[in-house]
Amino acid sequence: MQELLAREQSLRAAQAGRTPDKRGILHGGIGRTGFSFNYVTLQNKTRVELLIQTEDAKEQLHKLKQDREAIEAAFGGALDWLEKAAIRQCRVVHMVAGG
Repeated sequence: MQELLAREQSLRAAQAGRTPDKRGILHGGIGRTGFSFNYVTLQNKTRVELLIQTEDAKEQLHKLKQDREAIEAAFGGALDWLEKAAIRQCRVVHMVAGG
């Protein structure tokens, strides 16, 4: 339980002092260029995501996917691992109902 609380506090720290943009996205840097944890509020759903925006985003996503089972076990459920074909952007996403 203490570990979970520590993780939540570190994620909150990434969002501290920030406000959502006009599209309803709350961005949070994690101390690594091109990587951010974001909360995205849409009309009927919300997602939390790790956004990777680097020249080698697909390569970075593939590196993370090597530890997919451990990452999803630590998270507590399945995640969506998304690649964008035409742009240098990938995401690891969890969707929840409600906007």
